Parts: sequence; C-alpha cells; structure tokens
Amino acid sequence: MCETNQTVVMALDDRCLMTSRTGRDLQRYDGCTRLVICAVPMSSDGSRVLLISSSKHENQWILPKGGWEADEEAEDCARRELAEEAGVRGEVVAKLGAFDYTTRKGKSCRLLGYTMRITREFDEWSESATRRREWVEVATAKRRVAERPELLAMLERAMHAR
Repeated sequence: MCETNQTVVMALDDRCLMTSRTGRDLQRYDGCTRLVICAVPMSSDGSRVLLISSSKHENQWILPKGGWEADEEAEDCARRELAEEAGVRGEVVAKLGAFDYTTRKGKSCRLLGYTMRITREFDEWSESATRRREWVEVATAKRRVAERPELLAMLERAMHAR
C-alpha cells in the first residue's frame, strides 16, 4: 500500500506510469522562499532542448519544474519532474545554481537548476493527457521561454555548462 505522498514509478514498454505528486505538505522552504527544482532536458549532442506546455496556459512553453519536497534529494526531484511532466528519463550532467524570483502572484521562490541528458522517452506518462512536449533548437527554446526570466536564466546557464 502506498503512502499519500509517495510516488511509484513503473516503466512498461513505452509508458511511464507514475502518479504525479500533489499538495504542498512536503514542500521545502528557505524561510518564506519556496524551493523549486528545474530540469533543463537536453539531447545527447546538446543541440536541442525538450520543452513542455504549461499546465495552466497550454500555448506557453516551459521547462519541467516543481517543488522540491522534504523526502527527496534535489537531483531526485529533477528526475521526478522530468518523468511526471515530460515523460522522459535523464541523467544529471551539471548543476546550474540558483535563481531567485517572484511569481506572478507575488510569492518568493528560489529555482535550483540541473542540466539533464535525456536517456529515454515514453509515449505515455502521468501528465501526457494535459501536456505537450517538443524538441526544439536552443535558439527557439530561448525565444519560447523569454517571458519567464527564471527559465531563460537556467537555459542560458545550461548552454554555458556544456
């Protein structure tokens, strides 16, 4: 039997079956600043980036990101966000540091980034019904996330970390 906030991942053929975590019971904070992990998914040659559609604004493209929870390490959170939101597996290749920002609702956040080299793509995943994903050239990715300074900063750092 699974506990409420436990995530179970099982790969069957081309499906990544996962129950996305919900709620903020286990969220990490530094004082009043929410800690968020961002994965920058890169192709094996580093020429392309995997973007996903926002769950709230379906025509907006973003990088996989989400709250860092108390029961996981930061790199594990990056892997989880990749699986939940983009339906891919990857390995961490670089830490990208932190970027402090304020959300549109005025909440303070610290984004911690990781460059991820993608090793497997699944046809189905937990959020495949609500998200699209697309491999794009780096210049295209920069244009698409330009309105989100925190995401653009992580993407630019990933390009310098190659």
